Amino acid sequence: MLNYIETKALEEEKNIIFLLHGYGDDAHGLGSLIPFINKELSNTTFISINAPFECEQGMGKQWFSLVGYDPESLKSTPTITEEFKEVFVNGLKHGSEELYQTIKTISADRGISFNKIGLLGFSQGCMVSLYSAVNMDEQLGAVCGFSGCFELFDDEFDTFQAVSKPPIYVFHGAEDNVVPVEAGKRAHLNLKCSGIDAQLHIEKGVPHSIGGESLSLAVQFYLDNLYET
Repeated sequence: MLNYIETKALEEEKNIIFLLHGYGDDAHGLGSLIPFINKELSNTTFISINAPFECEQGMGKQWFSLVGYDPESLKSTPTITEEFKEVFVNGLKHGSEELYQTIKTISADRGISFNKIGLLGFSQGCMVSLYSAVNMDEQLGAVCGFSGCFELFDDEFDTFQAVSKPPIYVFHGAEDNVVPVEAGKRAHLNLKCSGIDAQLHIEKGVPHSIGGESLSLAVQFYLDNLYET
């Protein structure tokens, strides 16, 4: 069970959005978004998750190590080293398993079904969110991923099959130099090729962060998918 910080719904709780932060951050960081969106999503409880590991940089948390990561390696077909690929894939699997168990426990405790549960992930948290969403035994209601990636490597490109296919919205800043925008475009393509209802929005002038335009689109996406009866 992952540690988390909870912000209760302003009105009757009808759905839950789990927030997954990026490398070197913690649950408080991404949780700072909540005051900007919880009035429109007034029936939503927000649960901001702490990644499972202390960050190797000495501050915050991490889902997996970034030793050996080079942003240039994600600009075209991934050219990451085999050593980093192993860390990357194992980190996604571990984070996904822990997240799934956390969601299952909270879902059962609250009586909130999976189709009324959303994810919002940023950077590393986006990577874990996208990987988790398509590998869970139960289908989530809506997933928004900001400034991350969803890679299919050569040995799985023709064999990958999504376990579940929730609606997904991929967001990326056009000026991102940490996770290049090409990775976001490829994430969208890989998801679409896997039979998933995925959308893409590239926000001009935005670096490695969550832009206001993108956040507004995400709110509407949650309203459309978590608030429909």
